Amino acid sequence: MIREKRLAGLDIVRSLAILFVVAHHFDLHTEFLITPFIGVNMFIQGAFASLFLVAVPLFLLLTGFLNTNKKLTLTYYKGIIRVLSAYLVYSIVTILYRIIINGEHLSVFLWLRQIFNYTAIPYGWYIEMYIGLFILIPFLNIIYNNLQEKKNKQILILTFLVLTALPPFFNQAGYKFVPDDFVALYPVTFYFIGAYIHEYKFKFGKLKLIFMNISLSLENLNYRLFYCFCVC
Repeated sequence: MIREKRLAGLDIVRSLAILFVVAHHFDLHTEFLITPFIGVNMFIQGAFASLFLVAVPLFLLLTGFLNTNKKLTLTYYKGIIRVLSAYLVYSIVTILYRIIINGEHLSVFLWLRQIFNYTAIPYGWYIEMYIGLFILIPFLNIIYNNLQEKKNKQILILTFLVLTALPPFFNQAGYKFVPDDFVALYPVTFYFIGAYIHEYKFKFGKLKLIFMNISLSLENLNYRLFYCFCVC
């Protein structure tokens, strides 16, 4: 039996995504967000904080990269059992912690309601989002894989970028320059990008990657600076 070669790059992306999740939530639970954005120190922290925001997109890119060949079968959908089982276990552990350590006392009905509305654990929204994406994956693959030309796949990705990425940047001060009804479809955008990377496996030079990372980390930082300027 020939074992498929493990791609070290995927493990690196996973590791970075996990570290970025921890770092981002560290920022959320400290005084970083209420500290005046002044000085070189805060500028550097802001650049890194912006970089940490790519944690969830990295996970979604991996999902697209690894699932682009999944078919519409019962076997595939049985895979959701592992996700639901893990969510249930962590929900029970979290509820026990909240009861024993935090002293929260709710009825069994209210605890169950929190499990089913994804509020039993912090950031359960990700599980809810992933379940929806999991259900859609076979259909997303049908759309993507039936676009035979590379150009058409690029147009597909560009279309989703326009619908999901542009509105938060261009729709300011009550103006809607870009329709924003489909912003919540951003997981699909990253999924298609991940599938595209899997198919074409293009490579970047080290200097270009460094430039791209710096640009991405400073993009949100520039928005913060613009916001602070407008407030002042």
